[in-house]
Amino acid sequence: MERIVIEVDEATARKWDATSEGVKTSTAKKINEILKLALDKNGEDMTRLLDEIREKAASRGLTPEVFQEIMELDDQTMKNLFGETSELKK
Repeated sequence: MERIVIEVDEATARKWDATSEGVKTSTAKKINEILKLALDKNGEDMTRLLDEIREKAASRGLTPEVFQEIMELDDQTMKNLFGETSELKK
């Protein structure tokens, strides 16, 4: 695999730095799949695709605020809420 750099806000960067390697690896795989879909859309504007994803997530209750709350949960809380094999943060 190749490395790329994506800019994020300071809070996200700090949380990323504090996240376990397992979570980082599984998250990187998911981001890779999202980028593949976005870039394989025959030139479709990636911003438009991301807007569609955001709108769909919001319509299902995953607002930026809810997402931020989920990202702030520690691994133990995630296990308590969703079980040992939770795929939510992987």
